[in-house]
Amino acid sequence: MSDKTTSVERIETASVVGGKGRHKWLGYLWDTANNTREERRLLFKVDAAILTIFCLGYLCKSLDQNNVSNAFLSGMKEDLGLYSNQLVHATTLYNTGYILGQMPFTLLLTRFPAHFCIPAIEFGVAFATLGNFAIKGTKSLFAVRFLAGFFEGGYFPGVMFVMGSYYTPAELAKRMGLFYASGTLGGMFSGTLQSAAYTNLDGVGGLAGWRWLFIIDFIFTVGVACLGLVFIPDIPSLAKPNFILSQADIDLANARLAKIERAPPTPWSKAKAKRIFSTWQMYLFPILYALYLPGGPQQAMGYWIKSFNATPAPVPGRHYTVPQINLLPLPASAIGAVSCILFTWFSDGPLSGRRWPIIIVCTIGNLAVSLTLYLMPLYTNISGRTVAYYFNSINTAGAMNELRAIVSAASNMLAYTINTILPNFVWKTVDFPAAKKGYRFSIAFSVALLCILPLIIYLAHRDVQIRAGRRDDEQSQGTAPSLEEEKEPDFVSGGFTPEALPRISVVV
Repeated sequence: MSDKTTSVERIETASVVGGKGRHKWLGYLWDTANNTREERRLLFKVDAAILTIFCLGYLCKSLDQNNVSNAFLSGMKEDLGLYSNQLVHATTLYNTGYILGQMPFTLLLTRFPAHFCIPAIEFGVAFATLGNFAIKGTKSLFAVRFLAGFFEGGYFPGVMFVMGSYYTPAELAKRMGLFYASGTLGGMFSGTLQSAAYTNLDGVGGLAGWRWLFIIDFIFTVGVACLGLVFIPDIPSLAKPNFILSQADIDLANARLAKIERAPPTPWSKAKAKRIFSTWQMYLFPILYALYLPGGPQQAMGYWIKSFNATPAPVPGRHYTVPQINLLPLPASAIGAVSCILFTWFSDGPLSGRRWPIIIVCTIGNLAVSLTLYLMPLYTNISGRTVAYYFNSINTAGAMNELRAIVSAASNMLAYTINTILPNFVWKTVDFPAAKKGYRFSIAFSVALLCILPLIIYLAHRDVQIRAGRRDDEQSQGTAPSLEEEKEPDFVSGGFTPEALPRISVVV
């Protein structure tokens, strides 16, 4: 019997792919314990290759995004004369580039190998990041931030394209948690790196310490891109045997996708487009994500700490150095990374893959933090305000991973479009650290999200019952679903499919 036949036969009885067989206790910590030996070997290879490379890549992307804010707090503001709202305008241009870059890079991923496309995106990000070290004013800052956003816009869809082609819904969430936590740690690493650059490199080669930060970031990102050229595999339907995956591994990966009815990319047709645009998911999911992404409270702790150095001093005798301004917010990133992983494990374990309880808890947390920071005076309760900033990272990291597991490119584009425009009006740089208007905005969006989520939960569970009834009818009649029915978007148990459709990762 061939390896392919053996792998396919064994996968039919594997509980983790969709059945309800016995689960080992270790499987609640890491799902591969419930798999067959062949699947464990395949997933070990895939985890070691793409999960490692993608986490490192996302850390670099987060490093780039956070480096701009940390550089602003470490001398860039004074060197470039950014005393108005230039930083928020730079963020707007970054988000504009991000929106414009998503679609072309996503289309390239459907036509060219992933191990070329994703590293190419990373090389583009690296050189755009490097441009930050040479900026002389606001125009050059705006230009490099737009280019960085343009290239980064293709990274997340590309990563989800590849990960969703290898992992089942029961396996994807935990790995998404690790992936998103790596981005949160990028913010923590950025603060440490900026503090070290300011202390040890300020003035070296005639460059300010904040400029060295972008050179170091460039080196990291290029290194990860080079590793991606070697270790990122193509999706199973296009992959060829190499030193990472054998032909038996590729056959098994394709069999696993077939088991969960996740079809490879298919040509677009009028009938397919009509089915997609007639679903409630196509409209409610973008609204859901658009309420959360722009509605979360901005991380303002660094601005708040630096404000103690203003003249006249708001709190006489209290002053912070540049390294302190970069290091004191770091616990928030660490707390966010840990909470992201814990929320994911809890969602997959005790909650049996349900995402909505985590989203509700974190949205209520966002609402509470926004109210606290809005009502609390800036300087009368310093320890209490510090705790509120730290709690903000828990709510943001927890819900963002769960929401990103259920949104599509359409949702992402709408959310980033809103996030591009609104900060210019409600999160102005000159309004920090108080940012009263921004916190009122966050409160309103959190309330709106809590109002719309019950409707989505109801509709999702209704779809589960409809699909179950359809399968029962087909089994009783001894008929198989048609090709078109097989390729209906599965919004409840699907996970990421190669087609850019809205979906719920496991169970809402």
